[in-house]
Amino acid sequence: MKVLMVTPEFSVKETKGLARYSYEIYKRLKNFVELETVFRKHFHKGFLGFIFSILYPNFITLVKGRKYDVIHATSPELAFIASIFYRKKLVVTFHDLFPITHYKKLKYKVGILTHLFSYIIWKIATRAKIIVANSSLTKEYIDKVFHRKNNIVVISEGVNENIKQITEKNHILTLCFVGNLSYRKRVDIAIKLFRKISKKEKCKLIIVGGKLKSLYQVNFNLDEINEKNIEIYDKVNEEKLIEIYSKSHFLIFPSIIEGFGLPILEAIRCKTLPITFKFSEIPKEVKKFSIECKNLDDAAKKITNLWKNKKRFEHIANKFYKLSLKFDWKKTCNEYLKIYKKVANYG
Repeated sequence: MKVLMVTPEFSVKETKGLARYSYEIYKRLKNFVELETVFRKHFHKGFLGFIFSILYPNFITLVKGRKYDVIHATSPELAFIASIFYRKKLVVTFHDLFPITHYKKLKYKVGILTHLFSYIIWKIATRAKIIVANSSLTKEYIDKVFHRKNNIVVISEGVNENIKQITEKNHILTLCFVGNLSYRKRVDIAIKLFRKISKKEKCKLIIVGGKLKSLYQVNFNLDEINEKNIEIYDKVNEEKLIEIYSKSHFLIFPSIIEGFGLPILEAIRCKTLPITFKFSEIPKEVKKFSIECKNLDDAAKKITNLWKNKKRFEHIANKFYKLSLKFDWKKTCNEYLKIYKKVANYG
């Protein structure tokens, strides 16, 4: 079976989670199918660079597409030309619909333009033979916005098997935040929570992603944060990320909305308890592995209570850990293989 995967470059620095997702499935699927890639490349910055980075892989797909049994676009903007010319052998993966459904709430800089551009391009992409949603929440929004139901399949993301606790927890209460500085991720809430807890408990906050900004959303500025018990890292490699998760007791995850919410599962694999909030829209299959809080006061209370009750902390962490093992990249790729075979045998 010959498969053409249209994907961002496998550079987490440039494309963050989407690059990581694409690489995780690529490195496994290439062992089972004849797999070639077309990359969305970052040629230069600015609006024209952004447009060209989308048009280039779409054009290459048009030229090469006829030679393949399956075309898989790991992001919908990479699929709009293929959905016109190669619809019956196209698989397209949706990770969220934020630019369409939440562009006002998330404070997009050019909201209405981003909304219109995404709606038109992504609607064309939904002509694909099969649409893959990364979660039940993404599926719900695809159906709500584009009225697609019959050809949507949910395939969850996985967690790398090497993500596990590698060291003992810090001797003082340690919180961590993992994410970029976009308004959606709400790093400001993590900092407020840390300050609230610090009034009563000796506490430490580790922020990972201190300079990772969103091109489209309003971003928080951490340049003036100079408190001695707040450590700020930029993008870290996986080894360092595992170390931070392992040393921390709680992951503070105040994101407004997530297509999936992979840091929650990564944290619990390191026996670190994720803290989420009622206002957050996170897929139910992932949010259930977190301690949900009503507000900052409730979060501070639950964290300090669990910090003082070590047995209770360990019981919840072990329970979540065992249940989270079902999220596995091998399983994700097996589901994609089933879809590829179905599409390749079409007609």
